[in-house]
Amino acid sequence: MTQPTLLGLKTDLKKLVVDVANLAHVKPDEIKDDEPLFRDGLGLDSIDLLEIAVHLEKRYGMKVQNDDSGRRALSNLENLAQALHAHLSLRAGQATA
Repeated sequence: MTQPTLLGLKTDLKKLVVDVANLAHVKPDEIKDDEPLFRDGLGLDSIDLLEIAVHLEKRYGMKVQNDDSGRRALSNLENLAQALHAHLSLRAGQATA
């Protein structure tokens, strides 16, 4: 199985954020990689972030921890994509070992 690219993950994650948070007024390609996901950025709340975390675990097996690394991962799309890419790379490495 091929490893998703970082760009591909960003595209998928933008669609996920729009769908999960019901952002009907936002198109996925309008979300900037460094735009904050909550408060002054996209305006997501803690329930939206929890739903995104649940989807990440179901779809990719990635558990977002309730610590500094989890908060950093959920701060914007760039950080989320980087964290997911690292998680998937680690899983792929373990599968081939």
